[in-house]
Amino acid sequence: MSLRPMPRKFPLDIERLIFLFVPRNTALTCMLVAAPVKDWLEHTIYRAVCLAGDPQAQRFLESIRHRPYFARTMVKALCLNISVRLKTATPILELCAGLKRLNIRFPCNLIGANPIIAPLNDLTDLEVLYVDL
Repeated sequence: MSLRPMPRKFPLDIERLIFLFVPRNTALTCMLVAAPVKDWLEHTIYRAVCLAGDPQAQRFLESIRHRPYFARTMVKALCLNISVRLKTATPILELCAGLKRLNIRFPCNLIGANPIIAPLNDLTDLEVLYVDL
């Protein structure tokens, strides 16, 4: 018995609109439905990213490390909590060079020798920067 594709019930553009209106917390599950759905929803999911801790930030870094163009062009807003280590945050900022908004918290005792300063200087599209020392 072979699997056959199911006939479409809606035109592709209508299907896309339906999936684009799913709640953000449901979008991750919906990405598993089919490759086109993943392509449609990735842009929505990765547009704004909030990383609360270092383990989450490391997983995010692994997911974008092999897709630098995607990270540079799709991630537009990023929040890095103070529990994200600088050695994890630095490559994330280098990869997400197309950021428009950044909210970052890091220890103030490292301001002079902080490795995150160079990637911050390279964020040429940045419109809004919130820094919590």
